[in-house]
Amino acid sequence: MMLWPCSCRDCQWKQFYSFLLRTMKKMKNAPVVVMNFSGAYDLEDFDDNSDIINLDFRHVAGTAGYCSADAAKKIIEQISDFGPRGIHFLDSGDYHYVSKFWTDMIHTPFSLVLIDHHTDMQDARADGMLSCGGWVKAVIEENPMLKHVFVLGVPKASAMTVDKALLQKVTFVTEQEFHDILDGVTEPASGQTIYISIDKDVLSTKDAVTNWDQGEMREADLRRFLVHQVERENVIGVDVCGEYPIVSNLFANEVHAEMDSDANMGILLAIAKAKSIKQHDGGKGEIPQAALASLA
Repeated sequence: MMLWPCSCRDCQWKQFYSFLLRTMKKMKNAPVVVMNFSGAYDLEDFDDNSDIINLDFRHVAGTAGYCSADAAKKIIEQISDFGPRGIHFLDSGDYHYVSKFWTDMIHTPFSLVLIDHHTDMQDARADGMLSCGGWVKAVIEENPMLKHVFVLGVPKASAMTVDKALLQKVTFVTEQEFHDILDGVTEPASGQTIYISIDKDVLSTKDAVTNWDQGEMREADLRRFLVHQVERENVIGVDVCGEYPIVSNLFANEVHAEMDSDANMGILLAIAKAKSIKQHDGGKGEIPQAALASLA
């Protein structure tokens, strides 16, 4: 029986939302939350579903790149009722620091799996404001539940700039080690509770468009990794950033939004697929195997 009978974009969306809705109902206390800071999601359609929670933060000042204390308070108030479980979309990489607020709600020992083209371990500003470039350092220094950070996608030169004091809790996964994980050769976070944080700037420009310099990882490999991790490990939550902010060029907006929306859809599908595999005896059941292939 064909589970994904039509390849046209509109039918893919309808099939996707139907599948996602069924899967979400089986994912206890694991909502999909979209956090709109810049308006980038207004042009995307992956979140066009009443069961996806949309939070609007465009009215909150002091959020772009750096987060003021007042903004942090307002953001935390909005998300605290959800807890850390679920899939969280954070807007552009300028708001990646929101990952700290989600992980602060984890009350059991966990490891952070960071998939990013940048380390996000820079020193804080003199005024101590949390930033998109320093939030991982803040989590390492301030979260007693954090056991370790595994970083995928960072160039070797960038990894070498990280403060040596942080390295006892940080492992940089090389490109070869990443492919070994995909091939089942190694399991760096085996048996651990993990939280996965993704910045789409890790992806090739063939698969996503961001407002930061980008890596070379292909979206298909990212999806394979997510399926692999969610199938095998206790993944308590996932967040995704890397949207391209709205610009004055309307055509560019549409092109960028469609690429980013498709990447988000692929990530959601990968996680939903892996959740279903866990819940259906080794993958038996209504898993749209053709769905991911159609998005490759």
